[in-house]
Amino acid sequence: MKNDFTPFTPAPLRRVSCPTLIVHGRSDTAAPPSNAEFAHEHIAGSALYWMDGSHLAFGLEAADTAPAYVLGWLRDEH
Repeated sequence: MKNDFTPFTPAPLRRVSCPTLIVHGRSDTAAPPSNAEFAHEHIAGSALYWMDGSHLAFGLEAADTAPAYVLGWLRDEH
């Protein structure tokens, strides 16, 4: 969680060469959605999956869809 409360500092994302899935809540106020957009724009070939909900959407608001999406992405794509 320390990372969640650290000011966003752009990483050298263009160097990422492995398959990358970015999962982010549309209403996240702890880590702004613009961070996910930035990462997606700078990681070649990345996929971006938006969840309806907050910072905890994966386990709360999108718990019925997001985990299945991630598993499908891992199984089918990578």
